[in-house]
Amino acid sequence: FTTDFTVDHLDVHDTGCSGVVAKTDPTCDPKTQLGGFVLRNATFHDINITNTGCEGFYIGNSHFDIGVTKTCNGQSVRLYEHALDNIKVYNCILKNIGNDGIQVGGATNAIVRDNQVLGAGLKNNESHMNGIQLGSGSTRAVVYNNYVDAARGFGVFDSGGGGKY
Repeated sequence: FTTDFTVDHLDVHDTGCSGVVAKTDPTCDPKTQLGGFVLRNATFHDINITNTGCEGFYIGNSHFDIGVTKTCNGQSVRLYEHALDNIKVYNCILKNIGNDGIQVGGATNAIVRDNQVLGAGLKNNESHMNGIQLGSGSTRAVVYNNYVDAARGFGVFDSGGGGKY
């Protein structure tokens, strides 16, 4: 349930999975689900991320439109992941990233600018090989002035449908 924060001036390297993760996974508690919580006003800047096993940045969840299946009170139910609003990622350098360099999902009003992604998708995970990925549920996203080199997928991939480049 963390919201309204800034993460800056870090050097993250040689991680087993992601460099920076910002999300709350849905559980049987309705407060963790869509409509119960919005991660707001999160800013990430001046961060160096090198040699990750998964994403460089994993901001928001990956299944916003389709949800995830969990067992609650002995029943299999589909839960939908929380939304994000006013997300900013800028002045970051990412090198040798296992999956997507910068992934933002389920976000309204996202800005991804002035970043360098140098080598993404090194694990050859077909769904996660992009330099910058706007995931499902992302709307009113603006991506500009980024440099992406050697991503094994797309430089910028928008599956949210609301991006401007």
